[in-house]
Amino acid sequence: MASCQVYGNKPDTGPGQLSATAARDDVNEAQPTWLVAMAWTQDRTTYTSAIATANELETAFTAKFPGYNVVGV
Repeated sequence: MASCQVYGNKPDTGPGQLSATAARDDVNEAQPTWLVAMAWTQDRTTYTSAIATANELETAFTAKFPGYNVVGV
């Protein structure tokens, strides 16, 4: 299962829960077959998909979070 992590440069500086959820919903709407799931903490948000690749997730969420570190795993 591919995943993508979004986080800031300091502790507790990840995207907010509402922003993270909205980004997940936007990606799921644009790519409904990906079925992206999300795990959120104040430090980082992890998005996972059994369909999309890590690179596809990274590309999709980089567009949603230009001010954060976005890394496909």
